[in-house]
Amino acid sequence: MNHNINSAGIVKRGALVLDLDETLVTSSVLPTRNDECFTIRFNRRRIFIRFRPGMKSFYSAVKEMFDIYIFTASDKKYANQVIDLIDDQIPHNHRFFRDDCTCMSGYFVKDLLKIGRDLNEILLVDDTEGCAMKQPNNLLRVTPWFGNQDDNELQTRLLPLLKIFNDEAARINILSQMANICFFNANIAASL
Repeated sequence: MNHNINSAGIVKRGALVLDLDETLVTSSVLPTRNDECFTIRFNRRRIFIRFRPGMKSFYSAVKEMFDIYIFTASDKKYANQVIDLIDDQIPHNHRFFRDDCTCMSGYFVKDLLKIGRDLNEILLVDDTEGCAMKQPNNLLRVTPWFGNQDDNELQTRLLPLLKIFNDEAARINILSQMANICFFNANIAASL
């Protein structure tokens, strides 16, 4: 592993903040055919949860590299059940929900300062760009997943990037470059 060790000899891990719906899972009130799905109860209804292809092996890999947080715009009661399907060992202080979001411009915005870590240590993986309005430089946006079983976003696109981001020096450089891209895109949009 390529962790940075601080002066006390302690491994300094980055914080990976993962979204749930359309990033790691998709849900439906109707069961789908030929797919592995899990059932949870929410508001007296059965909800069928499907994992994005490769999610289990992706999650196993990233939890070895990062401190994992879940930040979702979903209801706490629903989301806790889904999180427990993924990993029931995720501490409750690493779980953030709709009530932790701020409504801005029609989005549930996820303020990464609530994580309680230096922003240079945090990467948010989400399918919605608007959720990162407060810290757009920390967002690694993924394609939303609605059930396509041929999807390979987590394994072929995201995991290789996260392996690079795992190194602290690379992490700071990547966030700096992401800030430049966000600034560049904002200037282009403003000039149109």
